[in-house]
Amino acid sequence: MLKVSTAVIEDIVFCQPNLEDRDEMMDIILGFYVPQEPMNKSMTKQGLFSEEESRIRIGQVVDNVMSNPYTAVAKHEGKLIALRLVSLTTRDQFVKDLLNHTSELGKMLKRLCENRTEELPDKFLHFEISTIHRDYQRMGICGLMADWTLERAKKDALEGGWLNGCGGVVSEASSLFSQRLLMKRGFQCSGEVPYADYLDPTTGLPVFQHTDPHPSVKLLLLHFDQSPGV
Repeated sequence: MLKVSTAVIEDIVFCQPNLEDRDEMMDIILGFYVPQEPMNKSMTKQGLFSEEESRIRIGQVVDNVMSNPYTAVAKHEGKLIALRLVSLTTRDQFVKDLLNHTSELGKMLKRLCENRTEELPDKFLHFEISTIHRDYQRMGICGLMADWTLERAKKDALEGGWLNGCGGVVSEASSLFSQRLLMKRGFQCSGEVPYADYLDPTTGLPVFQHTDPHPSVKLLLLHFDQSPGV
């Protein structure tokens, strides 16, 4: 395995992806996000998500957010090593999308957001997927990438333009690491569903297994008018 010195952080470039980055984005999501994110990991291990289904589903998300100026990738020596996919949506559209979810993952998100959608801004940035190459983990790169997005988004929301009327950021954070990272940046927990409490009504067993060390999924909100400087 490649050993990366913390000195490389100075050489990492954060930017918006271009169309030529799509294949690398898909590779890093399928190679690191799907096997590590608790709910995708569980669904895959149980055979409920095939590799082809994951590729199609995630490909749709990637294509939908490529043009969003707050979607971020991190590159080191020209190699894409991390990403954060971001969409711009409205509360009404978010609720509509939730109602269309039919997979167990989608049903869990419906449960998470149940009776909480009124807390969401009318218009907001939605953090969709965040992941990083194994060789670059635990170096603070994901935090720097989040700062790159949040600094620009908060400034642009205050100045109007493309983010005119955008009230904040919403994330369904499914891993303990993502939750800690975002809450350090002013996100507040609006709702939480422990994986151990989300049960299959037929078997009485947790739907999402193999989730350690991640205890729950949290609905995290950052309102721009209440957020600390980043």
